[in-house]
This record gives sequence, C-alpha cells and structure tokens, in this order.
Amino acid sequence: MANTLAVRGAAAELRWGYAKAATLRDWSVAGQPGAWTFTATIIDGDTFRVSQRPLQVITPNGWTWAVGTLQIAGRTLTASLIPQERPHAVLVRPT
Repeated sequence: MANTLAVRGAAAELRWGYAKAATLRDWSVAGQPGAWTFTATIIDGDTFRVSQRPLQVITPNGWTWAVGTLQIAGRTLTASLIPQERPHAVLVRPT
C-alpha cells in the first residue's frame, strides 16, 4: 500500500471536551491519508463519557486526533480518525 504510515506510543487519553473519557496505553495509528485507524489498550474509562461525541485522542506530546467511529472489544479500543483541517495560524504580537 503506497503512502502507508504507522506511529506508536506508550500513553494517550481519550477526551470528551475537557473531560477524560479513558486512559490509554500501547497505542498505534496506521493507514494512509484519509483512512487512519487508531488502536489502543484501555487502562480505565468512564462508560458515559466514552459514549459521548465529539471525542479526541490526545498524546502527551500534544498530538490530537478527532475520533470518527469507535469500537471497544474487551480492553481494545479501535477508532477511525477524522482528517484534520489545515491548522489555523495564530499570530502573537509582542506587548
């Protein structure tokens, strides 16, 4: 498969707004542009918050992905990731 990419990490969080929905470990993102799949092991979670939308995956280094579809089987979370829009430029002026 052309342009395939895989990224892995040790820790992440699933969030609903500012609220933590689940603590995740051993995560990976794999796929190609427009078809990314996130997989992780759930350490702990809040069933109500995990069922809400919109959800985001956030890693300790600040990577953030919006979640499309979400499936949980046992302690394994699998999600499709929504392609991100172009980042917005923020201008900071010295005071």
